[in-house]
Amino acid sequence: MASAAPWLRVDRVEAEPSVFPDLARLQLFVTAVDLHGVILGDLTGERDWKLEIASKATRAPLLLGTFAGLEHELAVALVIETGAPFAEALPAIRQQALEFLQKLPRDARVVVVGYDDEVHASRRVGDVARARRDIEALEINPLSTELQLIEAVNRARDTLARLEPEREGVPMRKLIAVVSDGRDADPSPENYRRVAKRAARNDIRIHTIGFPADRNRYPLYGLAEMSKQSEGTFRLVLTESAFGSHFGQLAREINEQYVLTYFLPAEDIERKRVELHAGGMVSNSPRVPAVECGGESCEAGQMCVARRCTTPPQASGGGFFGVLASIAGVLFGLLVLVGLVGVIMGLVQKRRKAAAAAGEAPAPAPGEGEAAGEPAAEAAPAVQRVVAYDAHGRPIQAPAHGRAGSHADVAAAGASASWGHAAAGGAGASAGFQAAAHTGNHQAYAGQQNTGQHRAAAQHTGQHHTGPAPSLLILSGPRQGQRVPLHHGFVIGTAQGCHLLLQGDTFASSHHAHVLMDTAGGCVLVDRDSTNGTYVNGVRTREKRLAHGMLIKIGATEARFLTQ
Repeated sequence: MASAAPWLRVDRVEAEPSVFPDLARLQLFVTAVDLHGVILGDLTGERDWKLEIASKATRAPLLLGTFAGLEHELAVALVIETGAPFAEALPAIRQQALEFLQKLPRDARVVVVGYDDEVHASRRVGDVARARRDIEALEINPLSTELQLIEAVNRARDTLARLEPEREGVPMRKLIAVVSDGRDADPSPENYRRVAKRAARNDIRIHTIGFPADRNRYPLYGLAEMSKQSEGTFRLVLTESAFGSHFGQLAREINEQYVLTYFLPAEDIERKRVELHAGGMVSNSPRVPAVECGGESCEAGQMCVARRCTTPPQASGGGFFGVLASIAGVLFGLLVLVGLVGVIMGLVQKRRKAAAAAGEAPAPAPGEGEAAGEPAAEAAPAVQRVVAYDAHGRPIQAPAHGRAGSHADVAAAGASASWGHAAAGGAGASAGFQAAAHTGNHQAYAGQQNTGQHRAAAQHTGQHHTGPAPSLLILSGPRQGQRVPLHHGFVIGTAQGCHLLLQGDTFASSHHAHVLMDTAGGCVLVDRDSTNGTYVNGVRTREKRLAHGMLIKIGATEARFLTQ
């Protein structure tokens, strides 16, 4: 009844304008399982996946993440048999169903549907806590003879089909999980197919867990057919003790569903069929929908941020040449600044040499005394220079290279919005955002210890970050579109006093994460044991060295790390 071999399924396809000019973001939601319904979780490298568009192989930078790292909403209908055949199995099913709920995203919406001779459904979809109460209230009907499986699944489908996302424009993933022996009062094969096809038309998957309580497996074919026709997964349980592993695999199938993100010209993907090859498997071939943002088409030059069409803050003139003009302006400004600094330092050195030749004490350079313009104080004793910090914010010392307070250059200066990373537009975009597309190939701190505490690379000693300040471009929430400069110890959370205050973000913790920075401007994002985790490029992480263009998600807030 299960598949004869491992299989690969593209469950959902999304396409919207990206932050890169003239490129669309193509997202494929992919499930890979073996013949026992066990998730194939080892397809984690870019080379593990091959994409075909309109039957032609396509090479493009790939961001690989999981469903748990996205902002998408989740709705689950849990259908459980409470007829006489399940009298002995119900306690085990109830316990494992409760544990299954705990593994779902915190904001998941759940409806519980019990059935015997009648269908006992909750009046409305609620949160996980409400679903727990409904599961605990399930009772066996020992007199049941005409089980209403198909009607129960129909009721669950109708409930999910009417359900709308709580956040406007945010996609919702819908699925039905059925625990049953497959029996129905009218077990016509066509009835099983009909309810499954109706669910598939509403983008609702039916995942079934079949348990032959009386060892009669024939009715399980109806369950397997429902999963097949709706592109869900069928799992067979032979003993009550095995419910735990199968519920666990279902939770993994939900949370660890692969999410593949590509950046391609819209005209190359829109309305065309896509197909994936991975691990010797070939997926189905769904069609790419229209490239839209929250259900609307964006104008030329706009990108999709938080499901809304947004015009990026760049210099006059759009497209590639506008971005090029912005970059040229920034570079010219930096050259002028470097020239002025060189002139000032040259004058200071001349003054020092002249004073030394005359036998006088050299005057301090501006900023070396307690304040510019004040008389030189007694020379301060040499101190150790702070060059980096470990994962807990403690300074790591190196031999002295300056005076007290010389680590102030670590603080990030304000920077105007720069969309230099968007210069990767057009057909040659691969090189422009290759760093953002390869998660896990970024150079780590030299000498990183197994304890997770980072040590500064020796070559950083005495070197200071002189380029644009690292910053976060906020992509969602009340501060959408703002660019926030970073500095060492930068704290992100919902508590007052955080450097980036996520007001109203109910999915973020009070002190969710912080940023560590070395003197070369390198940044590490550290999760502070948050409830819902910190995600970089769709992957949950505790500590991550950041590279330009990486996508960060904290709570429901998304931001992009920029160094240009």
